[in-house]
Amino acid sequence: HPPATHMHPLAASTAVAVLALILAALLSPPSPFASLPSSVDMLPLPLQEWAGLPGATSLPISVAGVTLDVFTILFECQKIGRRQCGLPLVLVHGFPTSSYDWHGVAGRLSADRNVIVLDLPGYGLSDKPLPADYAYSLFDQAKVVFAVAAHYGVTSAGLVCHDMGDSVCEEMVASAADGAPHAVGLDIAFVVFNNGGMKIDMASFRFSQVLLRLPLVGDAFVRLSNYAIFSRQIRSISSELLTS
Repeated sequence: HPPATHMHPLAASTAVAVLALILAALLSPPSPFASLPSSVDMLPLPLQEWAGLPGATSLPISVAGVTLDVFTILFECQKIGRRQCGLPLVLVHGFPTSSYDWHGVAGRLSADRNVIVLDLPGYGLSDKPLPADYAYSLFDQAKVVFAVAAHYGVTSAGLVCHDMGDSVCEEMVASAADGAPHAVGLDIAFVVFNNGGMKIDMASFRFSQVLLRLPLVGDAFVRLSNYAIFSRQIRSISSELLTS
């Protein structure tokens, strides 16, 4: 008979603790992120200014059976050094940030073309429905970007994409190539892919992202998360606004 194997007491206690943590999380109420106040006057001053820029508005966008308010800003072409404006640009942000990622470049890019930025559903100043009402799939996020472009009457544009936005833009390109009904009104002239995990098997994940991808563990991690954890994660990757 093969020798009996025994789990080390420390390993056994760790496994029990992890299982207890998962069970407690799954039985606890969902994370309160969806109910956080989003009124503009409660935002840091730079974001209040961003939300108050000329051309900033919330658009009612219908997708996946729900209507969501999607925050957008249109930076109108300034015709600097040109008599005519060039091809419009649509800027698609990454995870887990917002259109404010583009605050240092959007105005400059509008020197010779219209520039559209938006907060994808679940981010920034756009609606944040619960997952039971909106799946936050790349397919639906891509539909939102198409709908925003259609609202502004854009029929041909370049896409500039970052991080998760790369994957959203990939889906937009695929939808256009397949002739999907929601994509036929926009000719994607070119795409600029900034850094992002476009090939999932080659991506380099942060530890929190690894946890989010695990069955049960990911759901437990979300339920146990709080604003302090979220803030610490954001501060570790970003800018003067978040570290000041």
